[in-house]
Amino acid sequence: MGVNSNGGFDALMRKLATGSYASAYVVGEELIGANGDGENIRSALETLNFLVVQDTRMTETAKRAHVVLPSVHFGEKEGSYTNRSGRVQKLNAAVIPPGDALQDSEIFLRLLQAGGETLNYSTPREIFAALARRGCCV
Repeated sequence: MGVNSNGGFDALMRKLATGSYASAYVVGEELIGANGDGENIRSALETLNFLVVQDTRMTETAKRAHVVLPSVHFGEKEGSYTNRSGRVQKLNAAVIPPGDALQDSEIFLRLLQAGGETLNYSTPREIFAALARRGCCV
């Protein structure tokens, strides 16, 4: 949320390629092939002190991560997502996820709780309602 196709993503990739970050947390993006500047992005990722990738598959970006968090694929997700155009769309899981893969929301909630956050929600529906109250998604 907050990075979109109106310049946010490209600006972020330029900052990454120029070494502006010491660490990164990448969710569901193959950065190396994202903008035609794969060699610079690959080099930038290798200079990071800490890289976390949360994805459904072992991408070239994930292969460079210090930590990979397995998440569920689009057809296994429940909840909603906001695309790069800012459009919010609901998701209903069509199949059961494999192995240790978790919903993105569950990964985020576990990380927040491990960091000491007290949360008033635990399901995708409750998260969406909290975002809507803050005017983030609707």
